[in-house]
Amino acid sequence: WPGWVTGTTGPVPKGFKVTWMSGSDALSFDSAIGGSASPGFNTRFSVTVYGAGLPFGGARTKSHSDVSGRQRIKIVQAHQNCRGDNLPEEVRGIECTTPQICS
Repeated sequence: WPGWVTGTTGPVPKGFKVTWMSGSDALSFDSAIGGSASPGFNTRFSVTVYGAGLPFGGARTKSHSDVSGRQRIKIVQAHQNCRGDNLPEEVRGIECTTPQICS
């Protein structure tokens, strides 16, 4: 098959959803819907990334091939470059050997 290449496309993120609590209210922002809501400073939040080719997790986590617990995302401000900028001082519990490689 001259000119053909095999392999996978890898993960293809399509969007994300952020949820957090404000008092007794559960709030969220979904990139597919848009809006301007965001968690405030020093507020715990969770991020769900959805798309194709992502690790599965959930009810199927008993499989030895589930790597969903090893996935990471880097959250940066819109003007920042996720490959070149270091993590903000406020981020705790993550170490980086370079701005591109964190764990």
